[in-house]
Amino acid sequence: MTVVSAETSVWATLGLAAQCAKQQQLSTRSSEGPYSDLVSCTAAGCGEREREQECCSRSSTVCQEDEQLQQQQRHSVEVATTACSQPQQQCDLGQAVLLQGFGWDSCRQHHSTYYEHVHSKVPQIQAAGFSHVWLPPPSASVSPEGYMPQQLYDLSSAYGSQQQLRVLLEALKAAGVAPIADVVINHRCADEQDDSGRWNRYRDKVPHEGPSLAWGSWAIVRDAAGQFGGDAQPPEHAVAWQGAPNLDHSNAQVREGLAAWLSWLHTHLGFEGWRFDHAIGYSSRYVQGYVDRTTGQHALNVGEVWPTLQYSGPDNSLSHCQDAA
Repeated sequence: MTVVSAETSVWATLGLAAQCAKQQQLSTRSSEGPYSDLVSCTAAGCGEREREQECCSRSSTVCQEDEQLQQQQRHSVEVATTACSQPQQQCDLGQAVLLQGFGWDSCRQHHSTYYEHVHSKVPQIQAAGFSHVWLPPPSASVSPEGYMPQQLYDLSSAYGSQQQLRVLLEALKAAGVAPIADVVINHRCADEQDDSGRWNRYRDKVPHEGPSLAWGSWAIVRDAAGQFGGDAQPPEHAVAWQGAPNLDHSNAQVREGLAAWLSWLHTHLGFEGWRFDHAIGYSSRYVQGYVDRTTGQHALNVGEVWPTLQYSGPDNSLSHCQDAA
């Protein structure tokens, strides 16, 4: 799988991303000579000039410079269709090309109209050969970017309405592109404070089927500072997110509520896979359970996991190069 993204304006560089996606699905054929074998190319650092592109043949991996890739392109080529040419078709995930369809400022650049904006780009996404599109967190959130979710079933956000989202997902799937939801289930912002002024009381304001999401301090883990007053023991080896109450995935009631919500996003809205935000905050066995009960392991599901970060920039800022991390 290859991920293609843009830092500031995703759609301003869609042309570059399209070229990259087609390079990744490039198949060269010739009836004679050294190109008689089918070669599938994937670019590990698509759009980053400082990185080499990697081409993988059926039998071995051969690293080539960009000039060599251009020489291959001058031979007769066949641009393969995407691995998910039909929404119901099982994807060859090894050939998947995932487009990050938003940036950090998308909720401001296209406030309340982001879903409509992406909808207008569906023909370009399809023509570029992308198999999947990674969409932002869908739920109402304390922060407009979506990474501080509160009411999970409320899909009116800074990106648009639930109906706009549904229309977008239908259009993507009709074009043979699988939509991936950015799901933030490591933490959840509370609606009310307890008697000690700690944010740990949750309400379930949107009617829905399945388990209630009206939780209390029992649903979150204890944080080091005691800021949120969680009752549960923090999981071993997990990396907590300090900005909001971290959910206790070992609690069956929490798991049932989250699984029901994910299933609703899949069956009712039409998402075909998950990008698990801050997946280092809870055990992978819970991730497997959520996947098994919703999209299934044949779908494209990814998690945000990192070991460490290197801070050696100006004023101890995040380093541009993370090779030493």
